[in-house]
Formats: sequence, structure tokens, C-alpha cells
Amino acid sequence: MNTVTITVNKAKSESSGLFLFKDEQNRIIINSIFSGPFKDTELQSFMQILSIDGKSCTAMDEGTVKSLLDSSSGQVTVVAQPVIYSAEVVDGRGSGGGSGSVPHPSAPVDLSTNSNNPPPTVPS
Repeated sequence: MNTVTITVNKAKSESSGLFLFKDEQNRIIINSIFSGPFKDTELQSFMQILSIDGKSCTAMDEGTVKSLLDSSSGQVTVVAQPVIYSAEVVDGRGSGGGSGSVPHPSAPVDLSTNSNNPPPTVPS
């Protein structure tokens, strides 16, 4: 996956503006960016934060990552990558026949269509 590296200037008293969560695979994920120095950058919702100022975030929880971001000042560098969730179709009775894994409830849904397999048309 392609990573992005974002460097911003941040005052110590300034909030990061990020709302984070930890997914089932223990990744720190950006749920939303509501304000702050990261708002108009390449950082986006559903990106995994890999590191902050060279410190790996893989063993941290979302509260620790948020505290690290909020307490940082000066030039702050965040490395992140997009997260792709896979979905499993279930028939409503829980017998989807797969592994039983369920995507995060706020995982994005791909609504694009495949040009080789257009949606069906209804005759008039």
C-alpha cells in the first residue's frame, strides 16, 4: 500500500483534530478529521497511522496516539496508509459460509460498478 507522510506545524496547545479508533487488527485508524492542522492535508478518514515523529504506533492504543499527537509541537510528521476492509455477504441468518469475519461498522463501502458487468436493466 502507498504510504503518505504529512508534516505540519503545530502549537503545543493546539488539538490534532483527529478522532481515532483501534480496529479488530489492532491498527490505529483515523475515523474523522474535524479540525486542526491535519484537516486540509493528504491525511484522510480510514487511514492507519503508522508513526508519529518516527515513533511506531503499532503497539499503542488510540488514546496514547491521540495524546502523543495533541502534546506534540513544532514540526509534527505523521506517516499513514489507506486501509482496505473486506466484506463478507451474509444471508441474514448468519450462514454466509465464510470465515465469520465482520468488517468494522464504519468501514467504507465500494459502490463503484464494473464496466464489464454493468447493473441489470429493467425492461419498460
